Order: sequence, then structure tokens, then C-alpha cells
Amino acid sequence: RAYVLHHAGRLGEALDSLASAESLLGPDCAVDDRIRPIQNRALVLLQQADFQAAEADLLEAERLGEQAGYHSASALSASNLGVLYGRVRRIAESTRCFADAIDRFERAGNPVRMLAIMHLDRAETLMHTGLVVDAVAAAATAVRYVTPTGNRVLLGDAHLLHARTLLAARMFTRAQRAAALAGEVLRETGRDRMVTHAEVVAALAILENT
Repeated sequence: RAYVLHHAGRLGEALDSLASAESLLGPDCAVDDRIRPIQNRALVLLQQADFQAAEADLLEAERLGEQAGYHSASALSASNLGVLYGRVRRIAESTRCFADAIDRFERAGNPVRMLAIMHLDRAETLMHTGLVVDAVAAAATAVRYVTPTGNRVLLGDAHLLHARTLLAARMFTRAQRAAALAGEVLRETGRDRMVTHAEVVAALAILENT
């Protein structure tokens, strides 16, 4: 319920549901069960721009995952710390956290979907911190990871972010092609508003190119 409320933008109610979940789990629950609400609460707090509290939760989730050998969980926390540090312009720490996440996902057997999402987060963070060439590479890596999975929703998101990073890097012809690919995939999945977004990116690329 907290997950749904979070995505509906009802952040206060999401935090209430997470508090209820933690109470129901109790102090003696399994480590992986304890990590989930902490990670989810951190993402809500991050959206509320409560960076200090979000950082504390992510560091705790990362510690618990690392101690218990849950490499995917600790990698996910490290990736989200990378996003957080990017938001507050702690660029060196953001870069370190994403590198840690990649190492930990490797120890977890490189779960493809989680790796793709991590590289999408990394690309978005790099783009907004002005490291646009690195952002292009990260978005291309996400496309490469997600393509064989058959997840068309995530593939549309990856192509669209790739197009946006290419536009930011002033690679206009490639941005136009990537936006067209994104539009095709997004149209297949019925996401009309996202198709419009892809069309806008393509139009901006054409305008800049001329």
C-alpha cells in the first residue's frame, strides 16, 4: 500500500503505511524484510527533499544488506545514495556510490533488470550534474541491459532517457534517432503521454540540428 501511495504522490500517507509495516514486522523480523520498508521510506523522504533522513535510511539499509550478504539489496541502497548525493551536488560521493553499486550487483550475479534501472538512475543523475557525455554512456548501457529482457515498458524509458542525454550532449542526429525508437516502443505499450515526450525531444533535436 505504501508503494502505491508513494507513486500516487500521497507521500504523507505512504510514510504512515511504512510505519505500520515496520510495526507489524516487529524487531525480530528477517533482515531482508527489515530492509524493504527502510529502502522504501528513504525513497519517499528523497522525494520530499528530506535528504538527511533519506541518507540515514539508505546507509542503514546498505549496512544491513552488506552484513547479511544480500548484495542486491546493498547495491540498490548504494545506487539510491548515488542519486541522493547527485541531487545535493556531492558529485564525488555520487560517483563512488554508483561504482559500489556496480560492484555489488556483480557479486549478486548481475540481475539484469535491477542493473538497467541503476544505470537509468545513474544517467539521469549524471545529466543533471552536467556530466552529459558520461550520462550518454550510462543510458546506452541501460538500453543494452534491458533489450534482451523483453520488458518493453523499461525499454521505452531507456530509449527516451538515451535520447534526452544525447540532446543534452548536443549529439542531435543520434538524439533524433533515439527519440524515434523511444516513440515506437512507448506507442506499443500505450503510453501516449510519454510518446508526446519523445516527439518533443525529437523536434528539439531537429531544431538544434538546423
